[in-house]
This record gives sequence, C-alpha cells and structure tokens, in this order.
Amino acid sequence: MTWVRNGTFHRIFLKSIGIAIKHLGKPTAFITDTSSSKAPFARFSGKNSTDRAKQGVKRGIIIDWNRIILSVIVDSANTHDSKLLLPHMNNIEHFLDSLKVLAADSAWDSKKLRKQLAKSNLVLHAATNVRRAKNKRKIRPRGRWRVEQIFGIQQWNRGIKSYWTKTKEAFLGLCEFTSSIHNFRLAGIFG
Repeated sequence: MTWVRNGTFHRIFLKSIGIAIKHLGKPTAFITDTSSSKAPFARFSGKNSTDRAKQGVKRGIIIDWNRIILSVIVDSANTHDSKLLLPHMNNIEHFLDSLKVLAADSAWDSKKLRKQLAKSNLVLHAATNVRRAKNKRKIRPRGRWRVEQIFGIQQWNRGIKSYWTKTKEAFLGLCEFTSSIHNFRLAGIFG
C-alpha cells in the first residue's frame, strides 16, 4: 500500500511504456476494451454486469497495435464503458500528435463519443451497436482480439487480486503492475 500511495507502481508502469515503445515503435493505432470481475470485498464495487447478484469491479485498458498497454483505468462494474473515455484520453494525449484510429466494441458506438474523440485527433472505429440501429451496416474492427488476449494474460495473476480489490487505488496499482510486467516482456525484459 505504501508503493500504491507514493506512486511507485504508476512510475514503473510509465517506465514500462517508454521501454516498450523504444523497443517496438511509437503507437500508430489504439484498441480499447473493458473487463469486469467479481470483487465481493471491494469498497468501490457495483453490480457486476455479467452476474447482477455479485459485486464487481471493472478495468479498462487502451493498447496500441503492438499490444503495449498505454492506459489502465479501474472503476465499479456498473460503470458504462464510455464513462472511462475521458480518463483514458488524459493518459494517452501525448501520443496524439497526428490522426490515429481507436478500435472499440459496440459500447462505444455513439455520435457523442465520435465528436469527443475527433477533438483529440482520434477516429473512433467501433463495432456496430445493433440495438441502436438495426438497419446499420455491421462493423467489426480488426485486431480487437489483441486486447482480449491481454485480459487473459492478466487473469493469470488473479490469485492475489481478491486482496488488492478492496480499494480503488490498490486495484489500480495491481493492474498497473501486471501491465508493466506485460510491457517489459514485450520489450524482451523478463523473458
């Protein structure tokens, strides 16, 4: 908790991003998604979207095409994915020096989000939300499996998660730490 409070995990995460970018290159496109999990002891949890009887938490990430994790946000499970947009934008704004694409699932398919992203040099390429527009042409952005793969890799660390999800800052620290390990591995550090 001392490392969470003094920002050590966050600094490690930022260092891992820098090393991974130096090794793999500057981000050219982004992919985002969220993942909910049960967290019965979390003080900041909400009703889990997949199992409404259970309390849960949500983590959202933004990666680049090379699978470098660039942003991690945590919140209660009942927070809509699109509400994580502005915190993510603050985390990746220094990568938006030219026009880039953000691939996302159908939760992000809205005109309001497209306008917000356009102000930041991002083009939203979201899967079609068929509940909003049944006659709309179906879009399935390529490469979204990359972010799903990262959530799977991070689940390997779940043995310690139940203790880390009690507070929002502790859970964010754990997610930043596991994301740092992933980024360092992409750069060839830790095997």
